[in-house]
Amino acid sequence: MDKSMEQNEKLPATVETCRRIGDQEVVAGLHAAARQEGRTLAVFLAYLAEFDRRRLYAPRGCHSLFAYCTRALGYSEDAAAKRIQAARAALRLPAILQMIHAGEIHLSAVVMLAPRLTAENHLEMLERARGKSKLELQLMLAAPAADPTGNGHAPAERDRVEPVAADRVRFGFTGGIELLEKLQRVRELLWHKHPGGRLGDIVSELAGFFLERRDPALKVKTARRPVEIRAPGTDGSPGPNGRSRRIPQWVKDAVWHRDGGTCAFMSPEGMRCRAKAGLEFDHVIPWALGGRSDAPENIRLLCRTHNQMFSRQAFSWAAQKPSDPS
Repeated sequence: MDKSMEQNEKLPATVETCRRIGDQEVVAGLHAAARQEGRTLAVFLAYLAEFDRRRLYAPRGCHSLFAYCTRALGYSEDAAAKRIQAARAALRLPAILQMIHAGEIHLSAVVMLAPRLTAENHLEMLERARGKSKLELQLMLAAPAADPTGNGHAPAERDRVEPVAADRVRFGFTGGIELLEKLQRVRELLWHKHPGGRLGDIVSELAGFFLERRDPALKVKTARRPVEIRAPGTDGSPGPNGRSRRIPQWVKDAVWHRDGGTCAFMSPEGMRCRAKAGLEFDHVIPWALGGRSDAPENIRLLCRTHNQMFSRQAFSWAAQKPSDPS
């Protein structure tokens, strides 16, 4: 980029200016920038496709469009490759640019779909890809396994266990969608213990859970643990005022059913949080401020982010509340 142009260009919004505006302005600015990003990307891909068609990179000292994108435009190798593939697909099928411009499909989806798109199928495939995640797209594009026997059944793939170190092995096997859904749900339930969500940790937990309950070799009576004396109320027993911090199981069951196993936070605009991992039972009126633990209407499911947000709001309000003059 020409230095004079670079000096004259200024960001309409910077970190400092964003810090000085209100919450609603930040939200509005973010959404406007997201819409503008899609429109700008569509325009960029249109120019890139024509630049490539005319081979304008050659007279500018680059042997390929990829070299021009990385050297002259400053993209990383991965970012350049994705944009080139999308631009070339859009040159064949202009509907791609329309969907990107409208924010109906993302760049990664275009890159994944590009090798499969034809003049005959592209509208149907682009429509099916609308709003899908990367995993959903991978499943959509997964080709059925070949059946060399002709008997209607694909050959079973062997499980693989490959040593990679003295104390480490790599596992490999193929499972069904039902197994994937179960593992994703277990990952959500174990989020507090394994926030990284590594599949090895999840499978290890499942194996340990099963063996503790079904392995005869582990069914040995354990010694009784010594009773730990705690202050009233801190272990779930009623405190001096008869209230307990502990939420009864029947209340948890009722709240989980009512909130659908999903964070119950709802934005002022009506958008509900969809988090299912790392959920916590939260007191609407905090226990420390007199809230009850045995009333389902005072308990809600929240993800860690919204639980901490409400906690900061509640105790900030309590700290600012003037003391009772009496």
